[in-house]
Amino acid sequence: VKKINLAVMTEAELEAHIHAEAEQYIPFDIDEVYLDYQDLKSNAGSEGRTNVMLVAAKKEVVDGYLNMLQVAGLKPVVVDVDAFALENAYEANFGLDQNVALVDIGAAKTNINIISKGASILARDVVMGSHALTEQIQNRFSLSYEEAENLKLGQIPVGSRQAGLEEIVVNTCSQWVGEVKRALDFYYSNYPEEAISSLVLSGGGAKLKGLDQYFSEETGLPASIFDPFAKMHFDRNRIDPGYLRTVAPEMALATGLATRLAAW
Repeated sequence: VKKINLAVMTEAELEAHIHAEAEQYIPFDIDEVYLDYQDLKSNAGSEGRTNVMLVAAKKEVVDGYLNMLQVAGLKPVVVDVDAFALENAYEANFGLDQNVALVDIGAAKTNINIISKGASILARDVVMGSHALTEQIQNRFSLSYEEAENLKLGQIPVGSRQAGLEEIVVNTCSQWVGEVKRALDFYYSNYPEEAISSLVLSGGGAKLKGLDQYFSEETGLPASIFDPFAKMHFDRNRIDPGYLRTVAPEMALATGLATRLAAW
């Protein structure tokens, strides 16, 4: 995902030009990727330039997902980027009136998406997630993966492991925070007048007890855990509200995909 600045063009001109422009930003052969873009129409008044959001994905990765879905008997209708799915889920619940940093801490990667003036300004994936934290706990205390996961989430007593567990958690979470702070620094270097109002955490990693408070203390921004079901209506006789609250942070990306409009 890359935001680039181009001369204002008609849709036909942009479509003809974008592949040549994209080659300088994509570290792969242009024939090896699927490419998409959106003109953000950021030119104001007589300005002759506009921002364009450029997205590229390796064909082998996308085709792997498409083949898996087709084998399962499903018909794929849209392929989306994590950052934009997260944005869709947040917008469906709270709108995009505020400047916010959305941070989804998944099992293997963390997605950071900074929204400003109703649009994604910075989107990046970082290859670190909560799976590595569970593995460190597992190895440190000679536990099964399930036991380590339960210990991480506070579902079993810590006992004599308190000091060691705190060391692992603080070291890992400081890396997560460090990546978010780097993204914020980059954002403020380009948009110093557009303050971020809050951090919104999601993903399985966000279920770590006290993580929102830790992020808030380290960044100086209010931090909260995202509930993508906050404004959804559901049958409480068929779906346990407690279960929804438990899985909510992990469902942010899936909710964003489900709420995106697509042509059938």
